[in-house]
Amino acid sequence: MTTKRARLTTLLILAVALLATSGCLFSPPEKNDDNTPPTVEFGSYATPDGLVDNFVTAWEYMVISEYRDNILYPGTEYNSFVFYLLPDAMDPNGEELPDSWGYDEEVAHISGLFSGNPSADGSTPGVESISLELTPFGTWNAPSDPYQVEGDAYPDGTMARRYRTDMTITLEGENQGGYNGFLINDVIELYVIPVSTDGSTEYRLWKWRDINN
Repeated sequence: MTTKRARLTTLLILAVALLATSGCLFSPPEKNDDNTPPTVEFGSYATPDGLVDNFVTAWEYMVISEYRDNILYPGTEYNSFVFYLLPDAMDPNGEELPDSWGYDEEVAHISGLFSGNPSADGSTPGVESISLELTPFGTWNAPSDPYQVEGDAYPDGTMARRYRTDMTITLEGENQGGYNGFLINDVIELYVIPVSTDGSTEYRLWKWRDINN
């Protein structure tokens, strides 16, 4: 397999390009929504580490329903999930991407990525498979700012941790540039919060920040 090394921003640009397959921002195709392979098993969300393990599983099996419903925080009591891009990130048309996007945009973008479908114009092949490894730096800690994260007051029990990402994205067929995949090595920071679910405490992903190496 011929691959390109890239930052996480490249993957997000690919996700934006593949969003064109849906025709509607909030109604994208969902490859594994109702037909999740029976071999996929998700563990407990009772700890931050359990949430991260399930995050990896959802990406590797491209299960958008789990990612949308049980991993991302939708904003029922606090402000919803936000993804923070690197400054000056550009989309496939050379237009500057926003500094961040929220829950609905993340679901739409990753739904396009997980669908396995190519872009509508055929210029961007669909994703065939994803392999992801997250290597943590240090331990879970409270956010460095004692009051807020990017302007949002953080809930009691918020925890943050940085990870090195080692991800391989395999594309269907061969892209126009003569490659069929990406090797993505990056550093990200995840913020998780505890929520009450059926009388039990579970964790959800509240913030995800792409940061410089």
